[in-house]
Amino acid sequence: MSAFLSSKAVIDLIQTAFAHIQLGDGITLHQAIALDNYLAWQNLLERSRDPVILSL
Repeated sequence: MSAFLSSKAVIDLIQTAFAHIQLGDGITLHQAIALDNYLAWQNLLERSRDPVILSL
């Protein structure tokens, strides 16, 4: 028998697990994707203000 977690429960678990982690001088996942897709630096700045990231 397997138990399934709701997407909110999974998000809560991930946020709890990484709550003590700080970005420091690194880049966000969204910025890394922008770099991988060869987006301009302006797009990288926009990604750093991503409301999804800011709301976490």
